[in-house]
Amino acid sequence: MNNDSIISWVNALEGPSPNLHELISDPTTFSLPEKSSPNTARKRKSTTNHYLASPQLDSMATQGKNGNIPYSHFGSKGEVHDPATPRLRSGSIPTSPASAVVTDTNGLSKYLSRTLSVKRQMMRLRLQEKGVDYHPLNETTVPHNCFKSEKIPADELPGRVPSLEETQTILSMATECERYNHEEASWNAEVHLRLLHGIFRSPADRQYGEFSAMLCSTARPHADFRPVAPISKLIDLCVYASLDRSHEVDAVTKFSRAAPTLSINHTDFEPLQLRPLIVSIVTEKQDADADTTQLQLGIWYSAQWRFLQWAVCEKLLQQRQDKDWQTPVATDQEDEIRARSIRALSKLPFIPGIIIQGNYWKLVISTYAEEKTQLYSSFVFGKTESLMDIYAIVAGVRELTAWGRDTYLPWFKENVLTLE
Repeated sequence: MNNDSIISWVNALEGPSPNLHELISDPTTFSLPEKSSPNTARKRKSTTNHYLASPQLDSMATQGKNGNIPYSHFGSKGEVHDPATPRLRSGSIPTSPASAVVTDTNGLSKYLSRTLSVKRQMMRLRLQEKGVDYHPLNETTVPHNCFKSEKIPADELPGRVPSLEETQTILSMATECERYNHEEASWNAEVHLRLLHGIFRSPADRQYGEFSAMLCSTARPHADFRPVAPISKLIDLCVYASLDRSHEVDAVTKFSRAAPTLSINHTDFEPLQLRPLIVSIVTEKQDADADTTQLQLGIWYSAQWRFLQWAVCEKLLQQRQDKDWQTPVATDQEDEIRARSIRALSKLPFIPGIIIQGNYWKLVISTYAEEKTQLYSSFVFGKTESLMDIYAIVAGVRELTAWGRDTYLPWFKENVLTLE
């Protein structure tokens, strides 16, 4: 292949291109990686950060082997070049949508490795006896026991409806974050947490009420309960109940002393030590990978269900020991306790969660069947793109908190705590 065909191919690319006649006339201009022999190809890893991706330039590498394009000596990073000679760098030729000339192989490899790792972890969890199954959530797939039996009057829902002025501020901040592509932490502080605080307390309130929300991006499930090692963060925000200020605080403290987490929850995140989790929330930017988010929630909810089963078993064992503390627990009695714990968990139909992806708030539901977590995601119930959509979020969060008040906490007190 002659030099004119190569120059014609480069000049056909979109955008301004350098004049390559002078560059091609110097045979040492192009830097080409040395080919490994069959005996050493597997022993030595390539240290070249970029490659030229085209059939024409690939053929040049073959020509170089025959002497048409001589090799220069190796540089300090394993690149082949002559320091005294100008080089055609990887970014010197503009790329076009139709023809990618330069590819970052290290970045691509890391992305593919991370993507494959997430998918493989999801596949492993699906195959585990006590793992996680993933399902889409819509009107036809939602488990029948997740429907409400009766509507709660709006004035009896936990929290409050933020004022129009508060909602306009939230909409303004969401517009700012979207327009200027703010990072996730900025979305959390300026939009998501601001909205949650608007639901659970008025601007004049100095103290939290019965329920509130907080940032918790460093919370991790305890190693005794998680199905696999977590990947980076798992959740970012949560709604919790303030039992640390209720008459049940003694029972909560007693339980926490005996728990592996030293907490009322499946995580040892200290601000939640004596405050039961009601709704766990994962936040992502609009272009985040959906599989990664689902994996995060699958690990989180699997650990939560396992923790709750352990907690129920502990109470049943304690009740049995209180009756006959001198006789060790037999194997058949352990099996009976385990079966009773599963029956108790069946009375808790589901645990809800939220995925926030940019402006979109999505409902997630987790259930527990035969000691395996079922995760259903995700159904959009509100957006921070308009005032009406923000009020839809307010209604949804208040409904989920009502589930915590009317279903989860009574179940928790009956099956986990020992109330005097």
